[in-house]
Amino acid sequence: MKQSIGNIFKNLSNYLLIILLLSIFAISFIASDGLSFQKVKILNAQEKLVNDIMDLETIDLKTTMISFNAQSVELINKVSDLKDINQYDYINKFLLPKNAKEYEYDMAVLKNKIKIFNNKSNRFFSEYGKNSKKNSLNRKKMLDNYIALLNEIDLIKLHIQTNTMAKYYYFQKLAIIIFVLIIFVALWYRKKLNIIYEDILFLYNMNRITQKEHKIITDEVGTISLQMKRKPTSNNEKV
Repeated sequence: MKQSIGNIFKNLSNYLLIILLLSIFAISFIASDGLSFQKVKILNAQEKLVNDIMDLETIDLKTTMISFNAQSVELINKVSDLKDINQYDYINKFLLPKNAKEYEYDMAVLKNKIKIFNNKSNRFFSEYGKNSKKNSLNRKKMLDNYIALLNEIDLIKLHIQTNTMAKYYYFQKLAIIIFVLIIFVALWYRKKLNIIYEDILFLYNMNRITQKEHKIITDEVGTISLQMKRKPTSNNEKV
């Protein structure tokens, strides 16, 4: 049974389209990993801000409160940055929806713990020096919430790492599929294109005396060769 050149190129086009779509999907995994890196970077910045607040001096309370207000606002704003980045993590949204929900929950808990920490820190700095016993109590509450906040940041980092490992598993499988498809297309369609080339070469040499025997494989070339054989030559027309 002869093969159709049209079908060969149509199937080749479909395979190339599939490879293209899978490659775009693979690039989405790489982009998602980049976003995970950005999330961890922001969390590290938050951790530094928390430590900076804990290290604020109480000698000049006016300067301390200015620094604290700026750092506490930045601390809460970085939660918004984490949420904004996650909007572009389409792999999490569509492939790992459970992890996406977990991340949203983590952001809500993180924001709440930052608010509590800021509140306790503000109370410590604003009431500092009024009563030594109250100073110690406020400092202890600040320290307790400091530890709780750092623990939450570390937990979110762990969740991101686990999520990244899950995405890597899918990316690895996808990369293997793309590789196999590329090898298949390269080998299989190289053979098909050679067949088409040989058939076209046969048509080109069809009226030559030195033409070798050739078995036509493709439908279109078979049809054209029959038409060429039926067409009268210029010598026959003169006779």
